[in-house]
Amino acid sequence: QYTKALDYFFKGLKISEELGDKAQISAKLGNIGSVYLQQNDYPQALEYYFRTLRIDEEAGDKKGIALVNGNIGIVYTYMKDHKKALAYYTKAKEIDESINNKYGVATQLDNMGIAYSDMAETFEAGSAAYDSLLRKSLLHHTQALKLNEELGNQNRLASCNNNIGTVYYDRFKASGKTEDLNNALKYFSNSLKISEETGNNDCKAMNLGNIGVIYAASKQYTKAEEYLMKTLSFSNEFNFQETRSTALLQLSDLYEKIQQPEKALMYYKMHTELRDSLFNETKSQQIAEMQTRFEVDKKEKELELFRQEQI
Repeated sequence: QYTKALDYFFKGLKISEELGDKAQISAKLGNIGSVYLQQNDYPQALEYYFRTLRIDEEAGDKKGIALVNGNIGIVYTYMKDHKKALAYYTKAKEIDESINNKYGVATQLDNMGIAYSDMAETFEAGSAAYDSLLRKSLLHHTQALKLNEELGNQNRLASCNNNIGTVYYDRFKASGKTEDLNNALKYFSNSLKISEETGNNDCKAMNLGNIGVIYAASKQYTKAEEYLMKTLSFSNEFNFQETRSTALLQLSDLYEKIQQPEKALMYYKMHTELRDSLFNETKSQQIAEMQTRFEVDKKEKELELFRQEQI
């Protein structure tokens, strides 16, 4: 499917270039970048996003500039370069604010919240830096939630609630405060309800598991088992392998807590088998990370040189 999509977009790009239609050239380049992003080909994704950015900057298309800056931020998020991701998300938000694009602002606020949470994970849980970054994450996710509620943007509300629930659960793991745990359950439950209403199956599967974990943490083991079994079944039905792997491990942990060692071992073995399978699928990507970094740096230098030439 990726090959067919690229073939389609490259053909469209050629036609747009022959017609000199800059708007369509930008759109096709962005589409190509997005396909490469889905393939985890980060250098190629950045290559085409940067080309899109150049055209949009030349045309003064602020909405397009904001969009592609956000997309570049997503690439850096996947590459775990959280500072660069945050810088591009921030730039996108500022541009969206300048043109009153509230949908864009809401999206970038949520992305910035994710970036702050990712940065927090690089510090020791409970440290001052960790707590500070989680507070920033919570602030941005909450602002995104409020704005999406004003816009009636149901497609984003499920992810906003899920993200806020995740931050509260991370805080609970560091603080042990019941208030944080209760807030996590509240937002995961909100996200589950919205995802069911909108047919967002991926988010639904994650939230079933998240709620199961919350019940396990609060020692409501019967409810925990119920929700973890639901997420396992749902993940099997829709072939969400990462979520399934997580659910198997969570079930193993649950049965260990309630002293059912045979079940704990069974689910742990199932988890490790699936985890190893998924690891083998991504191993080549991890091996290629050094080359990826080199290519990304090269693309950034090319963009900076281009900008200097335009001055």
